Amino acid sequence: MDRIETKYPDYLNRKHTQKAKNLFKLYSSGKIKGVSYKIYFNSCNLEHVLFNELKDFTDDEKEDLADDFAEKYEGRVEEFIEFISQEDLIAPGTFKQTWRFIEKEKHSLERYTNMHLIFK
Repeated sequence: MDRIETKYPDYLNRKHTQKAKNLFKLYSSGKIKGVSYKIYFNSCNLEHVLFNELKDFTDDEKEDLADDFAEKYEGRVEEFIEFISQEDLIAPGTFKQTWRFIEKEKHSLERYTNMHLIFK
């Protein structure tokens, strides 16, 4: 996928611009009122990263996929970490570098995550 199609491009552009500004503030600061945190991403959506499927899933389909995924990796933490750390899934670099990477070009529409960094 290399683009997003919509009947309302102006609205979508405003929405994505605001979202990008908010996410930049969140990943750059790392603190809210003295509480440290990190925010991670799955580009496009979770189903894209976990199942390599990019479509408009219904809520029921999303729930079924999430249940299937949870069952597959229940009690298998190391296997999950291996999965989420696959070379073709991970955004390259340090935490902040992964965010800069996903913001560039069309990477946010491609299949990337930085969730592997949770386990480092």
